[in-house]
Amino acid sequence: MPPEPPTASHGVGEIPTESRESTAVPESTGFQTLPTKGDGRCFFRAVVISLNPDLQKGERNHLTGELLDPMKSLQETARADNLRTTVITHMCEHLDAEPGAAVLSADMPARIQFRTVAERILHMSDPKSMVGELEIQATAKVLDRPVHVVVVGTDHVSEYNASDNCTNDPVIVKYIPNADAGHYEAMVRLAAPRVIDLSPLPRVVGGNKRKTPESSKSHLFTSSPYKNNLERKKNCAKPSSRKMDKSTKQAKPCTRKTDKSSKQAKPSSRKTDKSSKQARRKKQRANATRVHPSGSSSDEDDPFCIVCCEKFSCSRSREEWIACVSCQKWAHVQCTPDNGYPYVCHHCDSDDD
Repeated sequence: MPPEPPTASHGVGEIPTESRESTAVPESTGFQTLPTKGDGRCFFRAVVISLNPDLQKGERNHLTGELLDPMKSLQETARADNLRTTVITHMCEHLDAEPGAAVLSADMPARIQFRTVAERILHMSDPKSMVGELEIQATAKVLDRPVHVVVVGTDHVSEYNASDNCTNDPVIVKYIPNADAGHYEAMVRLAAPRVIDLSPLPRVVGGNKRKTPESSKSHLFTSSPYKNNLERKKNCAKPSSRKMDKSTKQAKPCTRKTDKSSKQAKPSSRKTDKSSKQARRKKQRANATRVHPSGSSSDEDDPFCIVCCEKFSCSRSREEWIACVSCQKWAHVQCTPDNGYPYVCHHCDSDDD
C-alpha cells in the first residue's frame, strides 16, 4: 500500500526514503476508469488493461471487475502474472543493498514485515501478494514508460519515472486506499469523438425493396403439368387497364375509315363535273377559227388585245389576231402562243374552272 505522497523518485537499485514524485491531479475529462478484479493481482491487471486495447473492449462485471468472457479473463490473468514475473526478475538483478527491516516494510501494512530484500522478493512472487513502491518503480523500468498512480481522496498524482530520457506515454492507474490494503483500477484514455458519431449520415427508412422473382424448378415444356400450370396462371390473371385501353383504341379506326370513304366519294363527282366542262370547252374550240379583226362583225370599231391591251389600229401590218370562242374578244396571236386553236382567253378559262 503506497504511503503518503513523498517528493522524490528513486530507481529500483536504491532503497528510497522519499520514493515518489507528486504532481497535481489531471482533469478527469478524457479518461475512463475500468473496474478491475481484486485478487492480489489488481495492480498488474490494471497495467496490462491500460496497455492492451483488446482487454479494454471486453464486457465486465461492474461489481467484481471480472471479464464475462472466460477466455479473455484467462488472458488477462496470464498477462498480469507474466508482468509480475518480469518485474521480480528485474528486482533480483538490481536490488543489492540491505537497508533494514524498517525501510523494507515502510510501504506495507503493519502485519507484513520484512527483514531482508530476499524476503520481500519471495513474498512478491506470490501472485496474490500486494505490491509496494519498489514493485511499481520496477514496473516502470521494465516497461520503459512512466507509471502514474492517481490516489483517490487526495489532489495529487504519484509519478514513477522509467528514466530521464523516456518519452513514452505514461500508464495511469487509480489507487483506492483502504484500512489494511488498497485496490488498483485501470484508467484508459477515451478516443476522440469522430465526426460520423456526432453527425451520422442519413439513412433511408423503408426504402423500396426489390422483389426477387420466384425461381422455379426445371420442367419439360411439352409435359402436361407444366402446360396446365401456365394455362391456369393465364386464366387467373386479370386483364390490365392498359390492355383494355388498347382494345378500345383499336376499335376507333373503323369509324374513321368509313368517314374517309365517304369523303373520298365526293372528289369522284367533282372529277366528273370537270371532265364534262373540258368536253364542252373542246366542242367550242372545235368551232372556232382564226379571224382577222378587220372583218369582225363586232360593234367595236377599234378592238384591243385582251392580253397586252394594244389597240388594233396601233398594231403592225400583217400581225395576226385571234378571237376567243367564248367571249368573242380579240388578242394577238403572239400574246397567246400556248393556247393554240380554238382559242379560249384566260378570263373565260378561269370562269369555267
